[in-house]
Amino acid sequence: MQHGKWHFKPEEGGQIRVTAPTVLDGLKIFADAVQTYMLDNFGGYAREQYLERLDWTDEYAEVRVCQITMEG
Repeated sequence: MQHGKWHFKPEEGGQIRVTAPTVLDGLKIFADAVQTYMLDNFGGYAREQYLERLDWTDEYAEVRVCQITMEG
């Protein structure tokens, strides 16, 4: 089985920014999006996901960006 293409870039229709008041809120938005994708495309998911690490950009940048790495 193979899932459909992930659309991350804006020119492909993806939305690559999550704006949230806290990191935890942002992670919840991300988790809900992944869960919805898996349910819509596969009818479910079998593994729990665990936050492995958050990689932050320059702490002095005007807008801080965080990359989420999940393990599961």
